[in-house]
Amino acid sequence: MNVVCVTGTSDSGKTGLVVALVPALARRGLRVGYLKHAHEGFELDRPGSDTDRATRAGAAAVAVLGGGRGSALLQPGEETATAVLARMTGCDLVLAEGFGTSAWPKVLVVREGGERREVRPPVVAEVTTGADGRCAPEEVERVADVVAGTVQGTDVALVVDGRTVPVEGFPAQVVASTVLGLLSSLKGVGEPHEVLLRVRRRR
Repeated sequence: MNVVCVTGTSDSGKTGLVVALVPALARRGLRVGYLKHAHEGFELDRPGSDTDRATRAGAAAVAVLGGGRGSALLQPGEETATAVLARMTGCDLVLAEGFGTSAWPKVLVVREGGERREVRPPVVAEVTTGADGRCAPEEVERVADVVAGTVQGTDVALVVDGRTVPVEGFPAQVVASTVLGLLSSLKGVGEPHEVLLRVRRRR
């Protein structure tokens, strides 16, 4: 399962970015699910709630991890992200709101003039929302390109001191999404088909 976290401080605009990313990623041919980490109680798809907004934006599957009621995806004693994700079949990608300490790739959301939350790497993209918590349309498209790049057939080859080291699955996703995320912030790079990165340690 491909997972990208959308994380940041409270009221930074995380849900608004998710709601904008769902249709943007759908235009790129991806079926997107939404997983929210609720620290307090919740009601799934209550009108106006985060899950309701994600559903109306076109999310293929919606789930909440945490104590509450209304989620058919959760079973008693099975409140782990892995268990929930296993039930979100039919999705090419799941946008997970929160989960800043997880090992999944992350989009970090920072509100203008607000606090920048420290999260566990890798951060594949960072976006600044306005004072109203909204994200500019061009920024949504930029982030959508980065996120889609973590899913769509990216091959990673790693050569260490002349020896090829196999990189597949989640590690390959992390390497590709991190490098592509960094490149997306550089002017004049565009959308590269192939990237060669050389790192040499100074002795």
